[in-house]
Amino acid sequence: MYVSDRRAGRVRRRIGFYEHILTKLRTQRGSARGIVLVSLASLACVGAMVYGELADRRLLSAGAMGVLLMLYSVLVLLFRRSGITAREE
Repeated sequence: MYVSDRRAGRVRRRIGFYEHILTKLRTQRGSARGIVLVSLASLACVGAMVYGELADRRLLSAGAMGVLLMLYSVLVLLFRRSGITAREE
């Protein structure tokens, strides 16, 4: 094996490693945006629930609670996608 072949092999391994890191960062960045958006929507639902209880609009409060439960399930899926789990290490 020639020196140039070894260098080419190292370069290919490094490029593959960097591509792996970049794809992982891209998916995490997309998941981070999704987590922020779902968290803001959850906060809006909590505000709607408080308003519904104070203004005696039970249907609004119940609907906001249902949406909030669905948003939490989406939030858990986004956490799993980005690799954030409650696993002990």
